Amino acid sequence: MEEITQEIPSIEFLEKLIYNDEYFQLLANSKIDKITKFSQKTIVKYLKEYIRNLINRNCQLSKVFWERASYYNDKFSLDIPYFRITQDGLDEEFCRIIMKNVKGTKKDVARKIYLNLGKYLNYDPRMTAYNQNLNIECIDDLFYAKTSSIKIDKNIVTCKSWAEVYVAFLNKNQIDAKVVKDEKTFHYYVLIDFNGHEYKADATNSFLDQEKIFINDLTRIKLNTPTCGYFAPYNIQIDNEYNFKTLMEQYETYLKKYPVSTFVTTGNATLDTILAKLDYLNTIIYNLPQIEAVAYLKQVCSHESEVFDRSELSFLKSYLINILNENQQCMSTILIIVKNDNDYIYRILKIPEGLIDVKQTYLEQIIDYKYNEKIPELKIY
Repeated sequence: MEEITQEIPSIEFLEKLIYNDEYFQLLANSKIDKITKFSQKTIVKYLKEYIRNLINRNCQLSKVFWERASYYNDKFSLDIPYFRITQDGLDEEFCRIIMKNVKGTKKDVARKIYLNLGKYLNYDPRMTAYNQNLNIECIDDLFYAKTSSIKIDKNIVTCKSWAEVYVAFLNKNQIDAKVVKDEKTFHYYVLIDFNGHEYKADATNSFLDQEKIFINDLTRIKLNTPTCGYFAPYNIQIDNEYNFKTLMEQYETYLKKYPVSTFVTTGNATLDTILAKLDYLNTIIYNLPQIEAVAYLKQVCSHESEVFDRSELSFLKSYLINILNENQQCMSTILIIVKNDNDYIYRILKIPEGLIDVKQTYLEQIIDYKYNEKIPELKIY
């Protein structure tokens, strides 16, 4: 029994409510007062905080924990989001638009739905800024959004809600699929079964990794370029490289129409070309949502490709940073720095304006110091 000197239930006692069968049955049957001085209401209150704290710490939790925590959530209305039912059907209008002209074999249908969702759904930039800190109320609600809440005019998703919506569409079309959670990274993706063979589909992977960020399929689909996360066999590594050839063919046409000399006046030919390409990239990202434009720019400004060659990249450096928007919400964006002799040109992505020139003093005003202790080292070596 809990010591009478205890003002609140101890951690040991709460742990027993999860793992000890006797304690579990007593609480479930409202007979817990037989072994403790605390009321059922008080115990449930602290049990809820105990469960949420363990989950938020990303502990290695057993199957028993998840089963009993889910039971308590249902039994006592704990409102723990991790156990909310989020797959509750699809919005009729959204479903009608996504399914327009979708036909063919099951593989054809699955592919077309994947592409259509990529055209309409946008990844929420707050998720990357807060790094999936589910203690933040707005993120908590977004991460556990119901599938029926996703609509054409309410199309912001996370990896979890994208996966659940895609599975809902597949199941609706008699295609066997399920949402899978990576317990190490807490990332969600989809596994699809075709005739006993399992395939992986993932349109939202890798917005969060500073070093390895690549252009995923939510962005690729909007740019009308080949996808990399669709129907990759489950045990085969996805090729994350990006083909810029088509885009740069468009760039060459663009330069013929708008020569560098007509709008860049630094006097340095290499710098003029870099700035001209950044201006052109603005036309590419114009219709992309915030975080997808960030992913695209991060890729092209960090890796040698048809956009920037190795010598040009030596003049460039890009940072993922968090800023406060007009509503004081923390959002991820990208800062691109171009070396200009002994000075630097700073460009930051703001939607819908695109890449805009800023001063270092301006950066100090908008960077969110709660998530960035200081402005990144603004030097290029």
